[in-house]
Amino acid sequence: MAYGTPGVHTHEQWLGLVQPVGLVVAPTVLNKLELFPNQGTAYLSARQRQLEALLEERDTAAGEPIQVVPGFGPLATELLDWGESDLLGADQLQTIPEVVLSEYGEILRPTHGVPSLEGEGLQALVLDLTTLGEWGRAFDQPWNPSGNGWDATPQQRFERLLKETEHPIGILFNGTDLRLVHAPRGESSGWLTMPLEPMAEVAGRPMLGALELLLGVDRLFGGNPEQRLPALLAASRKNQSEVSTRLAEQVLEALWELLLGFDDAERLAQEAGRTVLGDLPHSEAGQKQLYGGLITVLLRLVFLLYAEDEALMPADSLYGQHYSVSALADRLRQERVEHQGAMSDRRGAWASLLSLFRLVYDGGGADPNYLPARHGELFDPDAYPFLEGRDPASGYQDAILSNLPAISDDVVEKVLTRLLWLADENKVA
Repeated sequence: MAYGTPGVHTHEQWLGLVQPVGLVVAPTVLNKLELFPNQGTAYLSARQRQLEALLEERDTAAGEPIQVVPGFGPLATELLDWGESDLLGADQLQTIPEVVLSEYGEILRPTHGVPSLEGEGLQALVLDLTTLGEWGRAFDQPWNPSGNGWDATPQQRFERLLKETEHPIGILFNGTDLRLVHAPRGESSGWLTMPLEPMAEVAGRPMLGALELLLGVDRLFGGNPEQRLPALLAASRKNQSEVSTRLAEQVLEALWELLLGFDDAERLAQEAGRTVLGDLPHSEAGQKQLYGGLITVLLRLVFLLYAEDEALMPADSLYGQHYSVSALADRLRQERVEHQGAMSDRRGAWASLLSLFRLVYDGGGADPNYLPARHGELFDPDAYPFLEGRDPASGYQDAILSNLPAISDDVVEKVLTRLLWLADENKVA
């Protein structure tokens, strides 16, 4: 198989398999640090044979046979090349990080610790459920081993331990799956889960390479300090914060572009003896209506972009060619290259967006399941009739859209670009 030049797409491949929840590692950070999973077929095939040798059959608490790796220790030393001293049992820890839950008569503590290279302390905690005989115990289902009434999941228990002991990095293991958890105190948590048995199959090789990339010996016990796991996870958080700040700025820029677009549309309408905004700009209530409508447009676009990215909208060519916001954005970007300054004289994109907004609200297609009517406030055409150039007194079902605001393709392209792309051309959604 030809992989091509490594890049962000390399990480998107394996991240798509493990389906992370929240933020753990940012592909852009991995790419910037030139950290990529080993993609060599021969190398990964050898690693798969090592993994297969570790797998054995055990029974779950319900008596169902499953293939497991019998403990995190064997996985770390035999597959990830950790040394014997790189994984400390609880009895080897000078001070065991623990959380006392007096209301439940329970104490949360790890089964192992991963020593830090910078003197004393631990760089990660490990909760190996196999040491408790919990083979294949689901990480996200309630678990009450002591019968004390606290029906928290293993993830919730471990996350609380990490946050309250201020050890943000954790490894949760049950023999069938490994979960890398990042739970800094005072911040939202993130985790990614890697099933072990599928890694022994050809389709699972990207996950196997990613497992070594994140938890291999170089990431924890050697190499460049900036490329080690604690620094990598911290850099990913910092990158997310910077991206969020930049995106917020670009959303404000998109709002400004849309406002300027309606200002131009009003000017053109008045030259033709009509109006688009009417008295909206001249009163406080009208200005609230104006800005409320423009912000609603941005919220609709963000909603639709997310829905399309998550494959929640129709996947056929009809939707893709005539309604898709993502496809419209790509087409306008290409037209920007081809037509340059002429974009301000081109029309059509705004009408396409309005058609899509109505389609989402009312539904469409011969099959009622094709795109069911959603209704609701977000896409209600009557909430902000000026977006369609209608008089507030007119109902959207009776209106003939002959007075659409002359919003140029230039404006729509700028708005979509600011919602979809960071200034450095990294795509957001």
